[in-house]
Amino acid sequence: MIKDAQGRKWFMQFKQYRNGWHWTARHDDFGQEAGRTFPTKAEAVADAERTIQSHDAIAQGKEYFRRLAERGSERRLTPEDYEAIWQAGTKRHA
Repeated sequence: MIKDAQGRKWFMQFKQYRNGWHWTARHDDFGQEAGRTFPTKAEAVADAERTIQSHDAIAQGKEYFRRLAERGSERRLTPEDYEAIWQAGTKRHA
């Protein structure tokens, strides 16, 4: 379990594959995962901690779905929408 900057608990799962370690994290209905594999479990754990503690995936997800409902489809999202979605996940840590 890793806590994010807001104190929410993320439950972790680490899996070893032939080419390395991969992590996934869950908090309620939200999830995130590693974008790649890591040579050691320790590196995967360090990446998971760094990612979860420095990025608010829940705020970013909520902003994405709010803008998606506003626009009607993903194809109608503008570059400004994507920037605002990205900012929603980072502004709480500034």
